[in-house]
Amino acid sequence: MENPRIIERIVCGIEYYMETLALPSHMEIYDDGIVSWIKPKEGIMGPAAVYKTNFADRPEDQIRQMIEAYRENGAPEYWCVSPLSATGLRDALVSLNMMAPKSDEDDQGMAIPPDQTARIPENSGIPVKRVANPEEFRIWTDICNEALHGCRLLDPDLYYPLCESEKMACFLGYCGETPVATSATMNNNGNGTLEFISTLPDFRKKGIGAAVCRAAINQLIGDGATLISLRARAMGVSLYASLGFKAYY
Repeated sequence: MENPRIIERIVCGIEYYMETLALPSHMEIYDDGIVSWIKPKEGIMGPAAVYKTNFADRPEDQIRQMIEAYRENGAPEYWCVSPLSATGLRDALVSLNMMAPKSDEDDQGMAIPPDQTARIPENSGIPVKRVANPEEFRIWTDICNEALHGCRLLDPDLYYPLCESEKMACFLGYCGETPVATSATMNNNGNGTLEFISTLPDFRKKGIGAAVCRAAINQLIGDGATLISLRARAMGVSLYASLGFKAYY
């Protein structure tokens, strides 16, 4: 598979992730064919992002004007920018102080190449368990909210139906008998993604994050994923590379 096609599938995975997070009843989704976003209904906490844009070849000044108009009509402040976004989108967001200039700290789009997807050993001795009930999911969301978001962004009662219906598979990694790390997967017709990879600060650099990632990767492979991708923060790139992921942007 050529790199442009892999990049396209990574971006499709991001879009599927966002649209899945918008499924619960407390969320809203907006799509006018040019800009798509998700956000929670008024007065409720939840994820919010502009995740897809189609500004085509419009000049930067026009894109900036359109962004301002969308903001006035309720668009979230966070906008996803990918290699498939219009050339002027990032510059327009930077000029509006909505995004920092491009740097080495930017998220990277990574994937395990299709010809290299194979089960990997899970013999680290670190216990990992797939979430199977509301109580375990509440623990999972508590760790995600603390380690990733710093607030109660994910409500366990509102999001458990995604886990229960297997739209999302969730994993807990343990230090002894204490759950301290998370991962999750989504699979859109073979386009698999790793999501919500987190470890509580006091338990990092002990191999627990790698263990929950291995369990997630093997679950996706077992369910027929032909490409596995993720969005990597700078601090996680070396971990993901050790698991077979390659940066495509």
